Amino acid sequence: MAKLFNKILALMCLITAAPLHGQTPEVDWGGFRLMSVDGQVDLEGQYRLQSNLLQSGATERPRTSDIRGRLMLTAQSYIMHPNFILLDANLDYRPGTRRERFINQPNRSEFSTAEKFGIRSTIFNKRALSFNIYGNVNHQYINRDLATNVELFRTGFGNRLNLRNSALPLTVSYDYENSREKQLQTGREFKNRRISFNSRMKKSFTELDDHQLTLSHIDYQRRYVRIDTVRNRLTTLNLRNRLLFDTNGNRHFNSYVLYNLQEGDIPFRRWQVNENMYLELPEQFALNTSYQFVDYRQNSFDSRQHRVTGQLEHKLYLSLRSSLRLEYSRLNQDAFDETQRTLGLNLEYKKRIPTGRVTFSYDFRLRGETQDNDELIVRVVNEAHRLNDGDIVLLDKPFVPLGSVIVKDETESITYSESFDYVLIERGDFLEIQRLPGGLIANGDDVLIDYSTQPQSSFDFDSISHKFGMSFSLLKNHLDLYYRSHELDHGNLQRTDRRVFKKISRRVYGARASYGILSGGAELDDTDSNVVPIRSTRLFATLTGYLFNRLTASLTGDIQKNTLKDDDEKQTFANLSGRAFYRVGRKSKIDFEGSYVFQEGRGLDLNLISFQGEFSTYFRQINLILGFGNYRRSFSGERTNFSRMYMRVERKL
Repeated sequence: MAKLFNKILALMCLITAAPLHGQTPEVDWGGFRLMSVDGQVDLEGQYRLQSNLLQSGATERPRTSDIRGRLMLTAQSYIMHPNFILLDANLDYRPGTRRERFINQPNRSEFSTAEKFGIRSTIFNKRALSFNIYGNVNHQYINRDLATNVELFRTGFGNRLNLRNSALPLTVSYDYENSREKQLQTGREFKNRRISFNSRMKKSFTELDDHQLTLSHIDYQRRYVRIDTVRNRLTTLNLRNRLLFDTNGNRHFNSYVLYNLQEGDIPFRRWQVNENMYLELPEQFALNTSYQFVDYRQNSFDSRQHRVTGQLEHKLYLSLRSSLRLEYSRLNQDAFDETQRTLGLNLEYKKRIPTGRVTFSYDFRLRGETQDNDELIVRVVNEAHRLNDGDIVLLDKPFVPLGSVIVKDETESITYSESFDYVLIERGDFLEIQRLPGGLIANGDDVLIDYSTQPQSSFDFDSISHKFGMSFSLLKNHLDLYYRSHELDHGNLQRTDRRVFKKISRRVYGARASYGILSGGAELDDTDSNVVPIRSTRLFATLTGYLFNRLTASLTGDIQKNTLKDDDEKQTFANLSGRAFYRVGRKSKIDFEGSYVFQEGRGLDLNLISFQGEFSTYFRQINLILGFGNYRRSFSGERTNFSRMYMRVERKL
């Protein structure tokens, strides 16, 4: 790797042998022409020390001192003419010498070592037919969730063909990417190789229609932790159509057709059709109808679903909006048939009052559900959930064996690992899933979950849902008061056990206030349920201020406490972060930032404090930076205490 980047560095130096400047000269026909070069040279020295208390009880106290350089260059040039062959290149190279006994620093954007090089060529730029070629190499260190340090290697190259015309615009591309992530504390690796071919065509016959056809083929190979290498080849055909019935777009029809065929270790086939029509009607009425069909087959599993919805909306002035919704859904799988019939009513009323606004909302849902089961074990595939820290996320079905759960990303190409990326917690007859900080699942990510369940033979029931909300915005939006409630119960139960169904009675009370530089609020969530009754309190605040155009400071805090009533189990999630920026004269500044993260609960314990201060000054085109930092973490039974001091000299080229 070092030899490769030495060659690249030499090449960049050769290319940039002309006087350095950031201006673009007049276009001159000829051979090779350099248009612009920009860059920066850094020199940094730092001292770091760290103490680690491992789960085994052993203690490590590594230390590091090093001197590092950095060269950043970006260059743009052309051959013959910018519209013939245009070249863009960038280089970020950080050589250095060091004496160290540990690998990298936590929770910092600076890299312990990093090399990055990229080049892109555009042929026939701004012409009807253009061609792009690119390549890049990247080696860096990153930190995930302030909990896991990752070393990342990534290489890639590809090309793109663009055919611009009014008859049939066409884009064809080929991309190759090979990456490897290594978690430095645990040694776990995630390897990924992806080869993709994509083509896209767009066509409009009139001003009232638009059509797009996309064809792609992806060959990907992944390996994560102890899981065997997984290789799949996915072919996707996607057709989108949009028809307007008038020039204003008040009446339109949208069509979406998707076909997926995946071969390899995880084969499946999916057909999906979505049809939607929206019509604005007289007297402020509007009709929104849709039809969805999904046919999914994987090995011996076969699932087909039809869903038809119709919604009639009405707007009375600007105050009252109402809608009536009807929905019918039929799901057929090998093990069971399920039918759902839904009637819904929604009302929303907004009214201005002195110094503010009042809002009322009401939502009613009546759903009848019938299910006939032929098997003792039913397989659930691609159940979607969003994992947010602090939320109680339950799998939809009860009686789930722990060993049957498979958690995947949205593309179904990454299979996550239990106890590393997520944790499963038994909640009565249901399972709760929580992501783990530092794993591959980021806060707020959507995941797809497969699992087996043991349903009853058959059942019929009706579910009734009432949601009510009101809010008052007062004092010209400086004070907000709100209340929400949700009641969910079931009736007309036949051939079923009541404990299968989730019964909910929820009350949420909250207030938000803001005045000048300070804003904050509080929220109480009290939920009674036959599955997970919970009481949650949350406090949050933000402080942002400016002083004499020299000092800028911000502080944000959030703390949430959950009490699971049945088991008297406690969960706590707290975040506090702040930053202060002070300008000393015209050429000097002080920058300070810090954060505190705390989580406590079953399988969720994390305690982390991090801060960094930096002084920088500019003198005769040289920027001098002095800094210090400290990082303390207790996570999963291990403790880390990290400190560092550094000095960096920068000069723009």
